[in-house]
Amino acid sequence: MKPAVFLPPLAALLLVTGWGLRLNRESSTLEEEIAARRQRLAALQQAGAPATGVEALAAAARQTALDRIHAIDPAKMDWEKIGNGYRDEHRYVLEQIYLWSKEQLFAALDHLPASGLSEDDRDVWQTQLLWTLCDLDPQAALQWSIDHPAPNGQTSYKSQEAIQSLAEADPVAAIAWLDRQIAAGTVDPKANPSPFSNYERCLFKGLLRSDPAAAATRLATLPAEVRDTLLSMPMESVPIAVAQAGLLRDSLPANQHPQALAKAFVPMLRQGEAASAALLDRMAATPEERRAVAEGLVETHGFFTNGAEIAPARVGKLRDWLSRQAPDEVESLTARILIQSKFAWDIDLEQTSAVALHYDPDGSRGLLVEYLRHLPAQTGEDLTPLIGKIADPVIREELRQRFAK
Repeated sequence: MKPAVFLPPLAALLLVTGWGLRLNRESSTLEEEIAARRQRLAALQQAGAPATGVEALAAAARQTALDRIHAIDPAKMDWEKIGNGYRDEHRYVLEQIYLWSKEQLFAALDHLPASGLSEDDRDVWQTQLLWTLCDLDPQAALQWSIDHPAPNGQTSYKSQEAIQSLAEADPVAAIAWLDRQIAAGTVDPKANPSPFSNYERCLFKGLLRSDPAAAATRLATLPAEVRDTLLSMPMESVPIAVAQAGLLRDSLPANQHPQALAKAFVPMLRQGEAASAALLDRMAATPEERRAVAEGLVETHGFFTNGAEIAPARVGKLRDWLSRQAPDEVESLTARILIQSKFAWDIDLEQTSAVALHYDPDGSRGLLVEYLRHLPAQTGEDLTPLIGKIADPVIREELRQRFAK
């Protein structure tokens, strides 16, 4: 029988809870960040009574570590020493904050102005504290943000996150809270429309996830310009995308559906060919909507993430996707995406030309012709050999004249 290994209290806590705090916000979406935090919090809260032996030892160590963390007085911490994110102390405190009580979080928020930290450092810590408070009590986080407005009078993104969290957990409370702020003049749609729009946007995002019917009702009460902005805001997840597409079609004239949907759908393209195609099918996208979404690929460089992916086999997957969404524009869109990718990543003309030639050796399919027509007239390259591949003499001469100027 192997002897039980004793772990120091904090080490045991880290082992049991599976620590994994994300310090780089850009590496994930806001929804993923919130979901991960809630899962870790739930794991702590739902830990049941252990058995004996190693489990009992781990539970006791965990509880001892929690007791020590809950005994911390934020007002007595040396915040200035902790620094702004590049010291061991910073990470250590970040890990502890996630387990602080609501009272500790409020105490820390109240103490920050007198902490000796620079304005930028205070903002870093205030953000972290409010993120954690959003998990424990979104409405309390909202109220704190209202009571402590940003110096420039603009809506703090921290309070926007809070209302989204509240809308996901309790749609009725979130709607009532914002309505109270509007009635009291704290949020004024006319005098200060930007914060109003931001609050409504975050409320709308939360309602799309928790109660799409309430989102539709709320949408109908908003000014047209705010409503249109919300409907075309970037989609963040599959459930939100499906609900948003339905509301978009119900709320806008039919001739605006394709462009509005395409604008909102751009983040979903980053999921790749298979996932984005499946989502368009799930949305029951119309041919016009699919064509508009396919056009959006030109500005996002297709599904490519770097220039090394611009090769015949990889472009073949793109063309298969285009053939399902915009079958009449496969050649034109492939050509435009190749050119956008060339300039986005400074790819040699030879590389993108080779792809065009692979799928259209003599220009008869239209890809090579569209590729040459969309290239800038002054490329600094000798395109004579490429133009010479085109079988149609009329088009060949047209292109020679274009690049001779």
